[in-house]
Amino acid sequence: MQNFMSMLRRADGYGNTRLLVLSLSMRTMLTSVSTTVTEVLPRLKEGGAFVKFTYEAETSAKDVEKQIKAYLKENQIKPWWNPLQRMRANLVRGKPWVEDLYRLPSSRLKVEFLPTAPGAEAAEMSQEQLFSFFRQYGKLADIVPQPPDSKILPKFAYLDYFSVKPA
Repeated sequence: MQNFMSMLRRADGYGNTRLLVLSLSMRTMLTSVSTTVTEVLPRLKEGGAFVKFTYEAETSAKDVEKQIKAYLKENQIKPWWNPLQRMRANLVRGKPWVEDLYRLPSSRLKVEFLPTAPGAEAAEMSQEQLFSFFRQYGKLADIVPQPPDSKILPKFAYLDYFSVKPA
């Protein structure tokens, strides 16, 4: 908890109130589910943060996620910079890519079709397959497949979501 408090003081020293509010909310949330925050990586461009935490051996990460989601549903914490939305939390699958390039988030997603084995041909997915696979993440606006006569490899398709968050 001392490390977390020093991170909060450091964030406040930089005048970063968004991170301070988010960190305080996360600290409150994670204390209620008996976890320890080890690091907060702010992602202000996307409006959130990666929060690294440790938990007891007898619990699983999914249990911690369920408890945090239940806490957020019960307490309806709303960020001060956007009072119309509520805070949400999800486990990160894989390793988060924290980049510092000046790129803004986009609602367009490019899906590349790679071969399953070296030397094999890549199997393309139909629009219906892409829709059924990616619809679970948000409402899709359009699916634009690569033109069939294109020579560009690997084959790809563009998925356009209605908003930036699901993409």
